[in-house]
Amino acid sequence: MTQARETLLGIEGARGVAACAVVLYHVSRHVDQAFGAPLLRALFQPGHAGVDLFFLLSGFIIAHVHSGDVGKGAKEPARIMHYGWRRFSRLFPIYWIALAVSLTMGLAAGHPPPDVARLLSALLLLPADAEPLLGVAWTLQYEVVFYVAFALLIFSRPLGLALFTGWGVAILLGLAGVAHLPGPVQFATAYNLEFLGGMAIALAVRRGWLTQPNFMTACGLSGILAGGIAEATGWLDGYGAAARAAYGVPCALLIWGLVAREQRGPVAVPGWLRMLGGASYSIYLFQFIWIGIAWKLLQLTGIDRTAGATGCFALLSVAGIVGGVATAQGIEKPLLAVMRGRRAGRAVALAA
Repeated sequence: MTQARETLLGIEGARGVAACAVVLYHVSRHVDQAFGAPLLRALFQPGHAGVDLFFLLSGFIIAHVHSGDVGKGAKEPARIMHYGWRRFSRLFPIYWIALAVSLTMGLAAGHPPPDVARLLSALLLLPADAEPLLGVAWTLQYEVVFYVAFALLIFSRPLGLALFTGWGVAILLGLAGVAHLPGPVQFATAYNLEFLGGMAIALAVRRGWLTQPNFMTACGLSGILAGGIAEATGWLDGYGAAARAAYGVPCALLIWGLVAREQRGPVAVPGWLRMLGGASYSIYLFQFIWIGIAWKLLQLTGIDRTAGATGCFALLSVAGIVGGVATAQGIEKPLLAVMRGRRAGRAVALAA
């Protein structure tokens, strides 16, 4: 199967930045609740836009890596099987571990166990309007919907294009208040448009349309900064549909610029940033677990009282990020290597 296999280091670094931004966002909210630190919370509030970057990156990576499979699945079912196995092995096993650890910690803290139906839904990451058992898993529910839709594109290009076109139009009509897609929220929100935006960038790569890397990168970074300032100062509702455009468009421009830059030659990305990118999924999945453990330790030792809001913010942020990196190195990567029949440490293209 002919697929794109080069590792785009700029994209890998962007994944690490996105994961860390989300961690800082969650830690600032926790510290604000514990100490009353509204300025700290406002400063890092825009960090949740890392999710917008994640969704655009996901759309780009899937379309870029599997571009050679599109439209060939009907005649070559092995392509769909290969795609499905890669998506399953990448997403579910380490997620199940995070879910199990989170549930165990909840039970130890006295929380009641979930009912069977809710547990089964959580295990399969089924689209649902209810709050997921693992808080950050709401984004994974969106990912699963996108993965299934892309599988149809692999099976049949016309059917897949019809689905994505109709889906995009239906979402836009819903945002305009004309008509609303039935079903869970994961089918109908503006977040799904970011997957489509990432796919459009992958198409632009194949067509050779990517130009002006420095200009696009600068526009993307400036736009993200502008959106962050608008949200931090109260001018933008970061959770509304408008914010998906305010963050999504500049994130798309950033990806455009990063990929266009790498097409011109090797890009120097610091090793620590590449490491964060490679560990981004574990950082994202396990952040609450490591932050929770670190917070309990700070309380038991009394460090929380002496460190104050700023000190606790720094310590909890380090715990969430370093804990995620350790989890990726010690569990996620060896597990993925076994699942995919590779030796631990062997590079996986685009970490897809």
